[in-house]
Amino acid sequence: MNHWLQRIAAIIPVTMAAFSLGLSGTPAWAGQPSWASIRQKTFVIRYHSTMEPAATDTSGIWDFDPLTGAYHRLRPFHYNAAMYGVTDGPGGSGQGSYLATMGDRLVFEAWPSIIEFDAASLRIVRRSAMFGPPLRYLGWAIQGPVIDDGLSATTGLPKGIYGFVRCMFDVVSTNGGWGGRGCEPTLFPGYDAPIQDSLDEVFFRRPAGAASGDLVPVLTLTPSIQQAALTAFDPGRNGFWLGTKTTLSFHPITGGGLGGATTILDLTGPPLNDADLWLDAVFYHPTRKFFLLEWENPGQPQHLSVLDDGLKAKLAPDALSEAGEPRLPIAFAAFAGDPPAEKVQTIPIVVHAPGKNGTFWTSDLYLYNPSADPVTISVRRVARPAGTRTIELPGHGSRVITDVLSWAGGGPGGDGIDHDALVLTAPYRWGENLVAAARVWTPDSDPVLRAEGGTMGQAVPAVPDTAGYSNHLPWEKDTESVNGGVYAYQWPEIRNATLILDYRKPGRFRHNLGVVNDGDQALTVRLTWASQMMYLYNGGLDGAGAPSQRSFDVPAHSVKEISIEKLFPASIRDAYIPRLWVVADRPASIWFTMVDNITGDAVFVPYTLFDQLGDDFSRAAVPAVAHVPGKNGTFWKTDLYTSYSSPQTIDSLQAWFHPSSQAEGCGGATGEISQLLTGVLPMDLDTWRATLRSIHDPYAETDGSGWRNIFPDLVHRFDACASDDSVRGAFEMKEGSWMGAYTRTYTTRSDGGTYGGMLPLYPPHGWPVQHFAGIAVGPAFRINVGLYNGDAQHTIVNRLTLYDANGNQVAEHDITLKPWANLVEPLETALGRAKGSLPAGIYGLTVLPLDDAAHGVEGRSWAFVSLVDNVTGDSTNWW
Repeated sequence: MNHWLQRIAAIIPVTMAAFSLGLSGTPAWAGQPSWASIRQKTFVIRYHSTMEPAATDTSGIWDFDPLTGAYHRLRPFHYNAAMYGVTDGPGGSGQGSYLATMGDRLVFEAWPSIIEFDAASLRIVRRSAMFGPPLRYLGWAIQGPVIDDGLSATTGLPKGIYGFVRCMFDVVSTNGGWGGRGCEPTLFPGYDAPIQDSLDEVFFRRPAGAASGDLVPVLTLTPSIQQAALTAFDPGRNGFWLGTKTTLSFHPITGGGLGGATTILDLTGPPLNDADLWLDAVFYHPTRKFFLLEWENPGQPQHLSVLDDGLKAKLAPDALSEAGEPRLPIAFAAFAGDPPAEKVQTIPIVVHAPGKNGTFWTSDLYLYNPSADPVTISVRRVARPAGTRTIELPGHGSRVITDVLSWAGGGPGGDGIDHDALVLTAPYRWGENLVAAARVWTPDSDPVLRAEGGTMGQAVPAVPDTAGYSNHLPWEKDTESVNGGVYAYQWPEIRNATLILDYRKPGRFRHNLGVVNDGDQALTVRLTWASQMMYLYNGGLDGAGAPSQRSFDVPAHSVKEISIEKLFPASIRDAYIPRLWVVADRPASIWFTMVDNITGDAVFVPYTLFDQLGDDFSRAAVPAVAHVPGKNGTFWKTDLYTSYSSPQTIDSLQAWFHPSSQAEGCGGATGEISQLLTGVLPMDLDTWRATLRSIHDPYAETDGSGWRNIFPDLVHRFDACASDDSVRGAFEMKEGSWMGAYTRTYTTRSDGGTYGGMLPLYPPHGWPVQHFAGIAVGPAFRINVGLYNGDAQHTIVNRLTLYDANGNQVAEHDITLKPWANLVEPLETALGRAKGSLPAGIYGLTVLPLDDAAHGVEGRSWAFVSLVDNVTGDSTNWW
C-alpha cells in the first residue's frame, strides 16, 4: 500500500503525446459555444494586483491548460485587488477565492460576496451575501462545491454549498497590508462557545436559498486542518475529496449525507519529504477526469502535479510560477453536469392602472422562441402563485399579448390587482432560451399627440429566475467594528448597491423603487440616503438623532412600488446628495424608475447600480450614445448615470468614444477617442457646500469629491467632440460590472419635458449571440437596429435573421463591422431590404456574430433594437 501511495505522489514527467486530457475536442464555431466545449474548460482565478504592474494583466477569469501552463482570459474580474494607496501583501490579491459551478453559472465564492456568472458570456448575473441576516457570521465565508438541482437529484444530497467556513476578513486584511484581523466571534452549530479565528474540522452545508444564514454540520474530520481549496467534488465516484497538509481522503455520499473516508492517501513520500512543503489546493475535473494537486513551499516556486483518473502522476510543469512569487491559479472550477432542465424568468412589473397627469399605464408582453423546436411556456402571477396559464410557440415563433395583466386575470376586469409580476417557465435551451420582454406604456400626455395615437413607453426585460439581478448585500449597519477595527467599504466587493437620483433641476424627475417578493415571507428593504460617512460622523441626517435610513416591508407574493420622495422627508431630500444605498434581507428582483414630471415618460432600470473595480481590459460598452438631431424636430442627447468610484481618479471616469462611420465630427477621428471624464453632482453644488460646512463633515472642503455620478450630454464631455452638433457612436468605460451604469438617450420638448430610452452597459466581450422579441412592424412604430464591434483586434460579421410570428424565416443578411465600428439603421436597411417591404406583424430577430475559425476568433455581439413611436418619437430599447 505504501509503495502504491509513493507512486501516486511521485512526479513523473512524460511527453505531451503520451498523456491527453481531452484537449482535442472540436470547437463550436458560429454560435454560442456548445455545452460540451464549456465542460472542457478549466476555469481559474489567478494572482492579480492593481498596485503591481507585472500582475495587472492577470486579473480575470481564465481558461487554464494544466499541460502547457497556457492561459486564455475569458473576462476581466478583480477580487480584493486594490486598497486606496495600500500595497498588496505577500499573499497576493485574489487570495481567498473559491470557484464552483451551479447549473449554467460559474459561482465565485469569497468574502463578503457570492457572485454568479453566466457560463456563456461570463456576464455577472447577481451578487449575494455569504449569509443572510442576522449577520451571525460577520467576516466568515463558507466555500466549497455547490450541489445544484441536477446534482442533488443524482447524488441524493440536499442542495447547497458544501465546504468549510473560513475567516475571510483575516485573508483580505492581510492582503491589504493591515496584518491579519480575526472575525466576529461566532457561535457555530454544534459548538458551546464562539469561534473567532478558525474552524477547520467541520464540513458544513449552507442550504440553497437560505435566508437565515444557518449552517448544517455534515461531517467532523480529524486532523483539523481542512480548508476550502482542499475540497473537490467527484461525481463519478459520488463523493468528496478532502485534503490536509500531507493527505488526501475520499468521502462517499451515503444516505443523503457524507460518510467516513474510504481512501486515505499519504502524500509524505518522495519528493514531498521536505517538512516545509504542503498541499495547497486540490481540484478534480469531472469531464476531462484528471486531478490537479498544487504544492507550496515558502520562498520557492509553487509546483503543480497533474494526476490521471487513477490517481497516477503524469505531468509536473514545475516552472509555472515566476520569480518565486505565487503565480499558479488560486481557484479552479469545471462544470460537472448539464444545464438546468427549465429556464425561469420574471417580468418584474406588469400594470393596468392610472398614473399621474392623466396617464394610464398598461403592459404588453412580447415573446420570441429562438429555437427551431416548439416551446410550451407556463405563466403565473407573483400575487396569485397557484394559478398558471400556458402559451405555445412554434419554432422561431413570436407572440404579443396586449394588456397582459388583464389576460392573466388581474386588473379591473379580474381580481382588481393593478401591479403584479409574471414568472415564466419554459424548457431550457442552451443559447436559444425563450426571450420575454414587456412594454409598459401610456397614451401621450400631450392632447394633440394623444389624439394622433402617440404613446410613451419603457422596456421591462425579463430578469433571471425570481430573484432578478440581486446585488443588495444585507448588512446590519453601514460599517461593523471587528477587534478594534472597522470594515473598510473601499473593497470592491463591499460597495453597496446604489441608486442615483437626478435632482439637478428641482422637480424635473420623480423616482420610484419596485420590489418583487415571490417568497412565502415578508421581505424588508432598507434605503440609506447619502453615504456611510454621513451615517458615521453625523449620527444621521434628519436632525433627530436617527440615521438617514428608511425601511419598508414587501408582503409575501406581492409587488410593491414606493415613491422615494415620499419615503424621505424634505429635510433630507433638499439638503443632501441624492445617492442612496439599497439593502434587502434576501435576494429579490429590485428595479428603479425615473419619471419625467412633465411628460410622464419613465426610464426603467431592472437592477440597482453595482460598481466593480475595472482595469484596461474591463471595457464595458454602450453601443449607441448621441448628440444628434432626429426626426420631427427632435434633438437627442445621452446622459450617463453611474456608481463608478475609482480609488485612483475619484471623480474621473476612464472612457472611450468611437464615432460612427457616418460622423464627420470629433476632429475627424476614425478610431477611438480616450479621455478622463468628470461628472457632475446630482444636485446643486452650493447647497452641498453650505450643508456640509454647517455640520463639519470631514469631506466639506472637497466640493463633493466622489459624488459626481451623472455625466450629462456624454458625447460633448469628450473635448474632441464638444463643438459638434451631429455626432453619435459607441461608448466604453473602465468598469468591472455591467450593472455599474446605464444611459438615457432623450429629447426635450418645447415645454421642457423629456422622453427617451435606456441602454445599460454591455459586458466586456459582449455576447456570443443575441435574440430580440418585440419587433412590431406596422404603422404605429418604426424599428431601428444598432450594432457595434467592441473587439479592438478583429473584424466581426453579424448575421441578422428575422422570423415572422409563425416561425418562418423572412430575411437574413450579414453586416461586417471593423474593430470599433458601429451603426444604427432601420430594420429593413439592416436586413438588406427595401423600406416598407416587411408586412405588418410581430417578428423575432437573432443577431449571430460569426466566428472566424481560420484565425481563432470567437465572434461577439453588441446589438440592440429600438421600437420607436412614429407619432412621439419615443423609443423603447430591447437589449
